Amino acid sequence: MEQYADIDQLLDQFIDGDGLETMKEIPPASIDLIFLHPPLQNTDWDDKGGYHEDVMIMMYDMLGESNRILKNGGALWMTASWKYTPLLYTHALDFGFHPQNEIIWHSTKGIGTRWRFSYRHQTIHWMSKGKDHKDYTFNLDDVRIPYKYKSESDNPKGMNPGDVWHVSSVHGNSHSRYPGVRSQIPEVIAMRAISSSTNKGDVILDPMCGSGTIPIVADRLERHWIGVDIDPKALDFATKRLDAPFDGWDSVDIRANRISTDRDWTVGTRVELRGAIRQNDPEMDLFDYDDE
Repeated sequence: MEQYADIDQLLDQFIDGDGLETMKEIPPASIDLIFLHPPLQNTDWDDKGGYHEDVMIMMYDMLGESNRILKNGGALWMTASWKYTPLLYTHALDFGFHPQNEIIWHSTKGIGTRWRFSYRHQTIHWMSKGKDHKDYTFNLDDVRIPYKYKSESDNPKGMNPGDVWHVSSVHGNSHSRYPGVRSQIPEVIAMRAISSSTNKGDVILDPMCGSGTIPIVADRLERHWIGVDIDPKALDFATKRLDAPFDGWDSVDIRANRISTDRDWTVGTRVELRGAIRQNDPEMDLFDYDDE
């Protein structure tokens, strides 16, 4: 019989160790959200003597453990550089995870290059351990944003932010920026994932937490968390971030701060459009149609 750690003894702390081995110690069906973001950059497979291939093998094992330790209805969020995300997605399907959204994070600042188009976006997959929308958590009202234009039929809580997120990169001079990391996840991305997919008191796991963005945001949102990494310097940096006073997220979706304005609609245009949408998809949230 497997002997697992007491989950309560792991909560709300950074663990200096191997993420996969720590996952093996976690009891089954005890985690509400796992965020996987392996340290894979926009380089070639053989750049570092097979390093990336080794990481992908480890990620396959992590996905298997994720399936074991996630609760039914739990959320799996994952991202990597564009060369490796399709493999992660395919492997997640192999383990029975159900895709819910492919999120495009459009960054205001990317990696420049003279030899191809500059990198300006990153793909993030949200998958669930449970297929039907009744099986998993989705708190849309917690992540709505203001409409661009006012309308009497608008949802008073705001619009669905959609699956393309225009979120600024973490500035190089930001207090949360860990030196040497080229693709650090902005806190607003983590906030939106955690807020939408979990509730207060739920447990978040990041087995490769680096500078601690996922655990820190989880803590600010009153969730329990477990952060694991093999780099003690990164964990020291993460601890300092966690202990620092909260003065706002380190990034922003500019649409979240906009003020809705009036617009003169052609009589019947929007109503007719929504009627057509209703006929094609009666379960669609009709309040969420908007010109971005």
